[in-house]
Amino acid sequence: ASAGSAASHASHTAASTQTTDTTAVAIAEADVVCEAFATLPDRWRRALWLTEVEGRPVAELARSLGTSANAASALCLRAREGLRAAWLQAHVDRRAQDPECRWVLDHLGAH
Repeated sequence: ASAGSAASHASHTAASTQTTDTTAVAIAEADVVCEAFATLPDRWRRALWLTEVEGRPVAELARSLGTSANAASALCLRAREGLRAAWLQAHVDRRAQDPECRWVLDHLGAH
């Protein structure tokens, strides 16, 4: 085999490994998002699903809830903040299983 062929094979193998690693990270992240979403109250999940996933306007959410557009907008804001906090907590919970991270995570809240 020529040096060019070996270099081409090494490059292809590295690209394949990088794609596999990227896919694994994306799957793990999707699991964390699902885990975080599942911890939210039903009303928050509904608000996020309709506006963020289905792309429906806040006014439509307001009508379906029987509230004002301002109330629905505030609900969406609280739901997004709740999801963000739940997502971070899910990451902390997963890392807490690693003994090297445990001490730091146990003391992180104090800062």
